[in-house]
Amino acid sequence: MSKYKLYYFPGRWRGEVIRMVFAVADVPFEDIRVPIEEWNTKKEEMFSGQMPELHFDGVCLPESRAIYRYVAKEHGLFGKSNLEAAKIDAVCCVMEEFMWHILTVIFPPVEGIKENLRHQFQNKICGATTEKLENILQKYNPGGNFFIGDKITLADIVFFFIFHDLVHLVCSCKVAACLTEHPTLRKIYENCIADPNLATWLNQRPEIVEGYSTS
Repeated sequence: MSKYKLYYFPGRWRGEVIRMVFAVADVPFEDIRVPIEEWNTKKEEMFSGQMPELHFDGVCLPESRAIYRYVAKEHGLFGKSNLEAAKIDAVCCVMEEFMWHILTVIFPPVEGIKENLRHQFQNKICGATTEKLENILQKYNPGGNFFIGDKITLADIVFFFIFHDLVHLVCSCKVAACLTEHPTLRKIYENCIADPNLATWLNQRPEIVEGYSTS
């Protein structure tokens, strides 16, 4: 088996889905967390000059989305067919757009609009996204325990990460209130928590270092 080294900051934003994919797949990896004060030196060692970056078998793979898609495909978390893989990608695309909205609230493009963006996120964007996810679930896997098929895939992991680790940064609760109005999505969230490998990772992963909650 390949020996994986994942380089990222001691935060979760762009690196945590990759870590969760490794955890769910039960694949060992070296979780190298680079403090910001060491980044200028470490940057010279990175193929892309940025992180996250995954090193294995002489390969240097940059870009978080490329990394977690690759790892999921390699280790059975990307569906059983090309069609299932495309459906998983569809869910990931919805969630990645949702994550962009979260980032926009935290890092607004201009000063003085943060609270307006937060209000719009909580009262419009969050609901529109969960409705879109419900429609996808109803179309692809009605009554299912996961978005695609009968076991956890990358789609569920990306969904879980964003609602578990990020939404509370711009909303007032740990799990966004909008999920309580969507029991089918809430079930997927709870099924992710019930995954033994993911549960172990959540219990054992390092706490966020002060100053890295949004990195």
